Amino acid sequence: MSFFGGEPLAQVLLVLAMLFTGLYNALWKEPVAVLGGKRLIFLRSGFVLLMVVPYAIFSGIKSFNSEVSFESLSFLALLSVGLLAYPGLYFFVKATKSGPTVVVVPVASSFTILFPAAFHVIYLQDWDFHVFSLIGFGLLILGLLMLKFRITAGRIVYTGDAGFRYAFLSAILMGTVFLIADRILVLVGETVLLLVQEGSVLLFSLIHILISRYIGSRKILRGSNSPFRWSRDQMGNHWKNYAWIIGMIGILSGIAEVSRMAATNTPLPMATFVMSFSVLVTVVAAQVYYSEKLRTQQWLAVFCLLAGIFIISWIGDGQLRDLEMFQSF
Repeated sequence: MSFFGGEPLAQVLLVLAMLFTGLYNALWKEPVAVLGGKRLIFLRSGFVLLMVVPYAIFSGIKSFNSEVSFESLSFLALLSVGLLAYPGLYFFVKATKSGPTVVVVPVASSFTILFPAAFHVIYLQDWDFHVFSLIGFGLLILGLLMLKFRITAGRIVYTGDAGFRYAFLSAILMGTVFLIADRILVLVGETVLLLVQEGSVLLFSLIHILISRYIGSRKILRGSNSPFRWSRDQMGNHWKNYAWIIGMIGILSGIAEVSRMAATNTPLPMATFVMSFSVLVTVVAAQVYYSEKLRTQQWLAVFCLLAGIFIISWIGDGQLRDLEMFQSF
């Protein structure tokens, strides 16, 4: 049960999580090009834990819903979350560096949200599934194809990778994390889950930094040019220009994570429906801050992705069809 309690408040917190997630996802591109993904993630996780730990203390250690032993499935699930969270976030950050934010974030975010929903529809079969669900999946595929290909002079042109590989890797890993979290949340409590997730991200990002430094120092001793030295020089010269962006990423991430985990009363279909709009927030914010522009076809692709998730989550829960979410405010 969520510490904050009360369904209307949980829904307000979920909307806040959606807004802040969309905003901080739009800010990765420039600072990651200077600091590198692992350093930026380390700093981001430090900010997040500054908010998560007080939340954990405030919500109370005794609010955990079960004991987690080394032999239990809950422990294995938490271990899986800890192992998958950092590479999932790292590939997401790599995607924002490799391609335009307004393209890779809709792909990564939409399919991250879709993965748990598809598992419920296809495997668990605890969501309604009929022709409208097929339309939803069809719109997702159509949106992806419209981002990958464009029509020029009557010819279909492939737009290149542009971070798509990293976006899909991130979607698979983070989608798995969200799915596991949804299955064990009642057993371990949102506080334990959040601490494990963010603590493991901080730990593995630090390990990644240390390994990179060791490899870089070995290259320097051998007299070869090291990309790690260049990255360190760039960070020294320009970190002040991006300090406020790094802080905003960390603060917005922390608020988003705490709000999302505090809204645990919200059913997964409803949460999927609300969180899908973070993609639209990201696209708009990236255009405002980084002046990234979408062609008409790309705008249509983004709306296809949003419409696909909307239809799947709307059909997946009868409460949504009755607009109960909006009536409860």
